[in-house]
Amino acid sequence: MKVFKLTLLVIILSAFNSENSSANNTYPNRVFMEEGKDSEKLLRIVQSEHLKTTYQYNTDSTLRFIKEERNGRAHSESEFIYEDGKVVEKTYQDAYNPKVKVVIEYEGELLVKQTYFQKNEVVAIEEYFYNDNNQLIKQIEKREWNNEFNKQLVIIDIFKVPGKNELEIKYNGVLKFFVTYDDKVNPYSKIKGYSAICATQFYGITNNILSFKSLSQKGKETSQITDLKFDSSSDYLLETTKMDDDKRLICKEVFAYN
Repeated sequence: MKVFKLTLLVIILSAFNSENSSANNTYPNRVFMEEGKDSEKLLRIVQSEHLKTTYQYNTDSTLRFIKEERNGRAHSESEFIYEDGKVVEKTYQDAYNPKVKVVIEYEGELLVKQTYFQKNEVVAIEEYFYNDNNQLIKQIEKREWNNEFNKQLVIIDIFKVPGKNELEIKYNGVLKFFVTYDDKVNPYSKIKGYSAICATQFYGITNNILSFKSLSQKGKETSQITDLKFDSSSDYLLETTKMDDDKRLICKEVFAYN
């Protein structure tokens, strides 16, 4: 379960739009569909030093599989099942953990609940809450729900700083993270029928992250800063370079489309 969650966070790392764009729109992908652009380039591969992530699609351009290779070896696979254009079930499996099935529920167009199963047993539940602008403002996670000793209830409050592309994130009432983001929809949220998943996997963010700052209990800050490289039309993200406070390289990702 933990591996599955962390893997999706790595896959979907992205950010909100500006105040008048996808920060108030959980489904920025719909803009591309209405403009007839969903049939253009599809994200196929994201490559870093040790990790290669491949995206495979159904005939209608909805996402079918996400497959990962680490150091050239098969590592994990996620599969997505749709109804009425929405992902209603996903599965994740790797060589080290039992297969996880996730059942997804919606209210209208908003994803409101994900229930995680292993061997037909509920192991975790995530619930999502929105404001009147369909912006994610609260996330409740019931972790390790099948284990009375390790059960955790985590309440995540998400605050958008007025007039800025910035979020403040609290865990159980304690300020933990600051996130800044650009004005462009990230490649994952452009995938047809998939942007709702992106929006709920990382605090509602659907655009490209510029910085991610964490705050320790003692008030010490650590940051990850990301440089972005787009193609000449500025429509497609080509590279991300992540660095720490001292400008040391953390990770470089290269994006490929066709």
